[in-house]
Amino acid sequence: TFFDSVLLGTPVAMASLYTDADNLDKPSIAIAAGPFVFMYRHLRPYFKFTVPPLEVNAAELGVWTSLKDGKKDIPEAAKELAELRDKGVDVTTRTVEFLSLDDESERIMF
Repeated sequence: TFFDSVLLGTPVAMASLYTDADNLDKPSIAIAAGPFVFMYRHLRPYFKFTVPPLEVNAAELGVWTSLKDGKKDIPEAAKELAELRDKGVDVTTRTVEFLSLDDESERIMF
């Protein structure tokens, strides 16, 4: 919880910003959690933005589905996801995070 408000997801980013040009001594706070950005003003909930979903590349989705179904092993999936990324395909943050793991045991836990 943030003060007395329940967030609808795990917070992943936070920023302070000024929403009122006449009141520059008290910034508002924006918290990103899940598909939402929560704005707090004077330490109270002020606004909730919903971020529109992005379409996942079909090839990337296919690799993740094959991995989940046991049709691919982790090294093979990692190689295919890296090839997609290297070809300039806009991959999801899930893939970027997965590829950033160096150890195969970390990838298994992922």
